[in-house]
Amino acid sequence: MSVQSTERTGELETLLRLFHSAQRGSSAVGWIEGAAGTGKTSLLQAVAERAFQAGAVFLNASASRVESVVPFSVIRQLLHSPHLTPDEREIADTVLAVDWLHAPQDRTTGEFDIVSRVPAAVLSRLAGILLDISQRATLVIGVDDAHHADLASLQVLLFLTRQAGNNRVLVLMTECVRATRSHPLLHADLLHLSGARRIQLTPLSPHGVATTLAARLGGAAAVRLAGDFHAASGGNPLLLKALIDDLTLGASDTVVYGESYRQAVLTCLYHAESTPLAQALAVLDEDASPALVEEFVHRDAEWIGQAALALRAAGLTSDDRLRHPAVSAAILGGMRPALRAKLQTRAAEILHSNGAPSAVVARHLLAPRQTKAPWAIQVLREAAGQALGDADVHRAVGLLKQALRDCDEEDQGTVVRLDLARAEWQANPACVVRHLPYLVRGVRAGTLPAATAVTLASWMLWLGRAEEAQALHAELAGSGADLTGLALLHPGIIDGLPATTPPATPDAAVSHAVVALREHGTQPGELMSMLAIATLIHLDRIDQAERACDVAGPLTPLTGALLHLLRASILLRRGALEPALAHARDGLVLVPTDGWGVAIGTALAVTMSALTAMGRHEEAEEHAAAPVPEAMYQTPHAALYLHARGRHHLATNRPELAAAELARCGTLLRRWGMDVPSFVPWRADLAMAHLALGEPETARTLAGEQYAMIGSGTSRTHGITLRALAAVAEPAERQRLLRGAVKALERCGDRLELSRALGELSALYRERGKSAPAHTLAERARVLAAGCGVVSRPAEPDHDGDPLTELSEAERRVAALAAQGYTNSQIAHALHVTTSTVEQHLTRVYRKLKIKCRADLPLLSREPSQAFG
Repeated sequence: MSVQSTERTGELETLLRLFHSAQRGSSAVGWIEGAAGTGKTSLLQAVAERAFQAGAVFLNASASRVESVVPFSVIRQLLHSPHLTPDEREIADTVLAVDWLHAPQDRTTGEFDIVSRVPAAVLSRLAGILLDISQRATLVIGVDDAHHADLASLQVLLFLTRQAGNNRVLVLMTECVRATRSHPLLHADLLHLSGARRIQLTPLSPHGVATTLAARLGGAAAVRLAGDFHAASGGNPLLLKALIDDLTLGASDTVVYGESYRQAVLTCLYHAESTPLAQALAVLDEDASPALVEEFVHRDAEWIGQAALALRAAGLTSDDRLRHPAVSAAILGGMRPALRAKLQTRAAEILHSNGAPSAVVARHLLAPRQTKAPWAIQVLREAAGQALGDADVHRAVGLLKQALRDCDEEDQGTVVRLDLARAEWQANPACVVRHLPYLVRGVRAGTLPAATAVTLASWMLWLGRAEEAQALHAELAGSGADLTGLALLHPGIIDGLPATTPPATPDAAVSHAVVALREHGTQPGELMSMLAIATLIHLDRIDQAERACDVAGPLTPLTGALLHLLRASILLRRGALEPALAHARDGLVLVPTDGWGVAIGTALAVTMSALTAMGRHEEAEEHAAAPVPEAMYQTPHAALYLHARGRHHLATNRPELAAAELARCGTLLRRWGMDVPSFVPWRADLAMAHLALGEPETARTLAGEQYAMIGSGTSRTHGITLRALAAVAEPAERQRLLRGAVKALERCGDRLELSRALGELSALYRERGKSAPAHTLAERARVLAAGCGVVSRPAEPDHDGDPLTELSEAERRVAALAAQGYTNSQIAHALHVTTSTVEQHLTRVYRKLKIKCRADLPLLSREPSQAFG
């Protein structure tokens, strides 16, 4: 089954009935009308084959747009047939040789001019030749694309059909639905003759498409592809055949919109004579409206209506829009580049003059070889700003590159270049390097605001271009520019702060961070917001920091990468190592390596910390050996980086290296006035390094200094510091310190540090021969560590068994609350028992666990009790 024959059985039977009527001596006219590609010619050929098989004479002609003004061009094709006798051919040649008939005709009016008035004698002689043929056999005349037939030929055919009467004559004509109306002769005269029948072809139904696909590709393919094929073809047989051809040629099992499809779309447009409207719809795309389309095509409403009808009938449009993106792509691809640029410019001009938003207008200003008006540059800049606000950096960069190409570097160009640099910074900060000379020159020349210099200096510092930044900083001296941010982020390069100094206390710093988040939000490009979240993290305000991350708006690659690092830092401080590592790695891939600049220190620090804590030391070593810019050591990133390296060396039994890295970290923080234990608790780790080196006094001093700086509390840093103090404390003091560390770490939620504190408390109990609590704590520490992602180690054999299994459920509940410090009366109230019952339970617990007092009870629960609300 061919594509063109699907769902055409009824139409073919109607035409064959007309043929049989002609055979019986009753002349007829069949008029086949349909959109381009709907199978008119195929239907005409099918009738011709049947007529030939029945012994009829078939004379055919194909009218064309080119020959529509050449008199008798169609009749000449019909009479140049071997079915004419020599005498009939001589008469035809004589009649058609008259010179005055060869003058071109004027088809621009609906009235007959002198050329189109064919003399009656000529009409009679030409029609007579055809009637003579019908005396020998049934005569079938087929004229394809009759809407392009010359007027002289139409008059002959009209005369013939009127004279045919009872002769065996069938005249078949096809007409394409198109934007240009056909000559009145076709519809007003021919179709009103007795015996005339009009047949209108419509696109294939979804079922018809599926039937065709099943015949060509098989049933399974038809089921899978029918919906997509109908959507792209609109049921147009020509488009459907092209899609099948592209699929077959491409050996694909999905829809392919290839060259066959593109050519088929353009063929439909050509025959529908609706190319200007189709181009308008393709160029305007989603911005197309009836008013804008009419302005775009410069045609009257009647032409637009007829062209819209032709496109809809051909299956190219639906709801006055191109029905499928592939149709639009074929139309745009069929234009010459110069024409496409011209039409895109016209679309932009029309949209701009009608007040369309900049983002809408800008879509049409990106074609190459466009000439831009001054307003177009501003439109591109505004659209880029909107795109950047939506975190669409790629689009913003494309718009600004186009704007930069179209403007004068010495005029608007410097301002546009600054916009472009800001957009590219959000994708890869390294991209701004090529813009810096132009922008610095712009600042010095006054074409850019003086405040721009602060931005340029921050970019230079990020990228490690310290000398350039210092030179620009020197020029800013006395300008009144606020350099607080630069001094805080690059204290080793930018010396001295202006009158506004950073907050002196942690609480004040938190307040400043909250204000910054309120003012800046977490929108793309707001690095101040990222700095504020980092401040909350490093001051142990983890919950506040996480809430700020959760409400982050659209993110560019850079801010997205930084947010990943912030989330990784939060997760690290909760002991969630696997998710922390995943966030760190996701952040690293969002920005190219050369774009991280000095911030690579923090990225490596977070990744190293997670890997080290997990026990994946070889991977951590690779990150520790990665090259970093020398300028990083003049920024707070260095403190995090050195601390992570020091902890890695400590975990891999290299205390000398650890001590060197951690001491350098402390030196930098003290020099910059940033020595805050919650930011980097370097003293605690340096104390462990000195303890491993056999220098307990130095270790004790460092741990004591850190404790003095944080005071009392239950923060994460407090728990870490108590662990460090316990490591260097006398045995009698060690248990109290470790229990305090456990309590603080339970409250702050750092499961990793909690597991370490529990493990150390377990070891202390084991040293004292208290195997029951030691076993319980060790098991709890193991479970916590495994949940954090720490690589498990083989468990030490427990030769003493687990005495906790001897406790009843009631005894375990009482012991758990007592271990957390609750009094007997509080426990009794919580468990709804008497104080005497609590005392009896505790006595049995002490005996079974072989301990003497409440202080020796193991911490049985993983979280603080909720018994007291």
